[in-house]
Amino acid sequence: MRILNMPMVILNLVALALMCDSAFGQERAESYYRNYRPEYGTPLERLKRDVKRSLGQPAPTLVFQNIRTGRSDTLSSLRGKVVLLNSWSTACSPCVTEMPDLSSLQGQYGERGLVVLTMSSQNKETVSEFLDRTKIKVGGIDAVVPWTNLVWPFQATFNPSGYIIDRNGLVRAFWTGQKSYEGLRKTILRFVRRRHRHH
Repeated sequence: MRILNMPMVILNLVALALMCDSAFGQERAESYYRNYRPEYGTPLERLKRDVKRSLGQPAPTLVFQNIRTGRSDTLSSLRGKVVLLNSWSTACSPCVTEMPDLSSLQGQYGERGLVVLTMSSQNKETVSEFLDRTKIKVGGIDAVVPWTNLVWPFQATFNPSGYIIDRNGLVRAFWTGQKSYEGLRKTILRFVRRRHRHH
């Protein structure tokens, strides 16, 4: 990469991605930064535009390992539920800060069909040790997904970030960065009120 020719905002975004131990993926990330053109917006702006193209579309196949049970499962097995898919890392302070809010949401709306699925691209041992040491309990499902098994758009997320997948398995919302409890609550409330549409 020709780093010396990059504007400072791009260097900051590179540092942010590295510090947050993102699930962005080295090859795709380098492509975003290498092909940067001011008229196209920053890499993060381009990323958001790309991911927004998936809104209203069926969520792609995602296989994850439940940390608590050790079992592998799929996103499609949660059809009929509203899934708040949260991408996080143990090295990302904002990710850890919002964990209590995610736990509260699961407790408040779990009976109405919400499943908080916290997804990390780190290995199971690292995440399990962190959760045991910090005593963080999110509720829902704590899962790990090797980056090589992630598919677009889940391959292109900075930590923390989130998706809403509705009861019919469609991607309905996407955001990056830490959200307040009220912001998260308002986002999910639109979807937990809706019924599953049978085909």
